[in-house]
Amino acid sequence: MALNRIQITNWDNWGKLVKSWTLGENRLPDLFVGPDGQPLERIPAPVDIDDFKAQCDTAVIGLTLPANFTRLTVMQQTKDMLVLKLPPADLVRDSEEHLKNNGNYMLPAFYNDFLQRRSEDEPKSADPFVVAQHRAANFHTCRTGDYVIQLCM
Repeated sequence: MALNRIQITNWDNWGKLVKSWTLGENRLPDLFVGPDGQPLERIPAPVDIDDFKAQCDTAVIGLTLPANFTRLTVMQQTKDMLVLKLPPADLVRDSEEHLKNNGNYMLPAFYNDFLQRRSEDEPKSADPFVVAQHRAANFHTCRTGDYVIQLCM
């Protein structure tokens, strides 16, 4: 059975929202504003699935959240804590079946944007998986969001 996956179209804003929750800041000051129109000082982590959807809408991340996601758990990991987040068994089986039949392992589109589309003025690297320094912070933001939302494929 093919399971629906979470989809995001604006990985930069998604990563900024995740970093806002993590750092207790507002990394999206143009979007998260108070009644007075001033940027909120911080964006609190969502408390339930509806709050999560509302914050994603405000952040304009282009979230497609399949209907099977009805609950939300937010946990801030500490650096002395190892968290083994095990994906649902059905999702692992679905991914294995997909790979067996199609052979394609799809990564979010932002990987292609950062790893293959180098401008002519960027220094060439022997390692194709090196992100140029002037783009590394933006890649980190997108990658942080990817780390948080992906399950097993």
